[in-house]
Amino acid sequence: MEASRVLGANGLQLYLYFSSQRDGYSLGVSPKTIQGELGITAEEYKTQLENLIRCGYLAVDETSKFAEFYERPKMQAPKVEP
Repeated sequence: MEASRVLGANGLQLYLYFSSQRDGYSLGVSPKTIQGELGITAEEYKTQLENLIRCGYLAVDETSKFAEFYERPKMQAPKVEP
């Protein structure tokens, strides 16, 4: 799995969280809920969310603030330091 090589342990946890959601399902993302479920800090959540975006696994519409998750990156994924 490319995501495990690119994202590191905490990034992979967040990737798996998003990938476990049903296709086409819209859900308001609650950082506190996700942090609690994954056992990560707010800073780590923010860092890993930015990594998912930078690596092409997550796209956020800045106007609506809706996000779309991709199981495979929509662009060439750069290496991310865990």
